[in-house]
Amino acid sequence: MGFQLSGISAMRFAIQHNSIRVKARVICAAAAICTASPFPAGAIRPIRPPAPEFPRGSAWINSTAFTMSRLRDRRVVLIAFINSYSLNSVRTLSHLNRWWNLYGMEGLMVIGIHSPDFDFDRDPLQATKAIQSAGIKFPVLIDNRKLAWNAYRNEGWPAYYLVDHEGRVVHDQLGEGRFAEFEEEILRALNAFNGYKPPENYRIPREAARDQCAEATPSLFLGGRRGKDVMKIEKRRLQAITKTRDGELAVMGRWVKDADALRYAGTQKGFTDMIRLIYQGAESAAVISHFGDKPARVFVKQDNLWLHGANANVDIQWDEEDRSFVLIDRPKLFFLTKNKQKDRMHELFLYPSDEGVAVSAFEFSDHCEINYEKPGQEKKTP
Repeated sequence: MGFQLSGISAMRFAIQHNSIRVKARVICAAAAICTASPFPAGAIRPIRPPAPEFPRGSAWINSTAFTMSRLRDRRVVLIAFINSYSLNSVRTLSHLNRWWNLYGMEGLMVIGIHSPDFDFDRDPLQATKAIQSAGIKFPVLIDNRKLAWNAYRNEGWPAYYLVDHEGRVVHDQLGEGRFAEFEEEILRALNAFNGYKPPENYRIPREAARDQCAEATPSLFLGGRRGKDVMKIEKRRLQAITKTRDGELAVMGRWVKDADALRYAGTQKGFTDMIRLIYQGAESAAVISHFGDKPARVFVKQDNLWLHGANANVDIQWDEEDRSFVLIDRPKLFFLTKNKQKDRMHELFLYPSDEGVAVSAFEFSDHCEINYEKPGQEKKTP
């Protein structure tokens, strides 16, 4: 389980049994009054700060503009800060959609706030395309200037704020996991609002034990603002792939480090120029963009072999020679590989076909984080 902090490398944390993460958070109301408020689950909360108003003039998807004052005394509101280029966020969308479908008619309003992480993500058109392709059904505010982010003093993706029918923040959470705990808070708020109780036979889904998940490499960012150091290699050498090399990143060919990405500035000849990454986990994904005149291909190998049906993730396609690739027609989080075997290191290779291909981040899931709805195209089997 994990979360992605704004402006620095993503971090991961394990949720231990019977532990409650109590976090003091500062939330600023529209009147510019800031209140520090601890929100332990199930505790009596003497301080319930009013939820900030949504910024005026922002674009909305799946809805006309809402105001918090309009929702007061009419709905319990779940505010979810998400980013469609963050795998941590994408993994939570199935939970948000489920709560929207399950409790939307019972008094719950789910509102996503899509705040940018990369420069291309600040373009409202790109953000809209990303949200629509992710299959989000609930209303989403495009927070490309991070006005809502700053009003909530938010710290990363995903983050959730539960607002009761009186417009007060009664529970918050930064990061994935503890979904059962958060659903209990939703039910508590709905019951206080309109007396709602779930059917007697309903049981809140519980998460898998973390000791069965195995490890996954932490997210890696490649841009100059917060990028990982990259080795430049002239010739590949045979070396053992050990855990001490987890997250090792190297390039061959001409690559330029921009603010947000490593950008390919060479001419590919025979699959020589590449990014090589050593990682572990149940799946890998990468944020890749290309703003050329036509879509570009990035060919993908794992452990020196082209991908096949068993280890290719949903965005992989194959050419006429059965070589695996992803088609870069817009900035996107591309799902690359999937692995059944636990605790095994892998060597991932990306070969760009065109100048201008930019790789911004690599992200990974462990073996407990892979059961979620993935956006994107249907996988084609060679």
